[in-house]
Amino acid sequence: MAAIAIVVSSNAVVHTEVADGERRYQVNERGLTYFEDVEPSNNPEPGEDLFKVGFDDEETGEYRTGYVYSEELEAAERPPQSPEHAVILMQEKKEEASRAWQEAINDLVGDGALSIEQAGEIYDATHSSEGFRGAARTLASFPSVDLSEEEALTVLIKALGPVQEALTTWIPVYESDGVTRIGRFPVTNF
Repeated sequence: MAAIAIVVSSNAVVHTEVADGERRYQVNERGLTYFEDVEPSNNPEPGEDLFKVGFDDEETGEYRTGYVYSEELEAAERPPQSPEHAVILMQEKKEEASRAWQEAINDLVGDGALSIEQAGEIYDATHSSEGFRGAARTLASFPSVDLSEEEALTVLIKALGPVQEALTTWIPVYESDGVTRIGRFPVTNF
């Protein structure tokens, strides 16, 4: 049986503290559960409505912590529901990333220089053991691009920022009340 303690803070927000085994989680005035005394991690705990994250404040540039809704984080991460679903998600990710690579590279070397199929080859190369060097070799091999391998590497490095931005989902970050918005958290499916 869980132990429950009600705490009234100085700003008159009622929090309920519930002991669940060794962990103590809070329940805010809206009935949302969260762990207050933990470091930000990568995986919400079962039953945790608000998940603690670390993020860089866009106004100050300082590192802060706050809370995201666990369901929003899970939706943004798009976890597979089965092995078959994982294959579908991987294909969707490749298509989305290929479009992002195509757009970013064409913006740098000339519209229409890179086809979607070629962008898919770039995506595959970036995920190979050769990484960006292999991707630069691949990009340089396309006659429509007309770049040396070193020039291709420079283009890929410049394209990386726009590609990452295109593949990032931003979710709101809140105080522990789940209402007061204090920032946004990037979830990149790269």
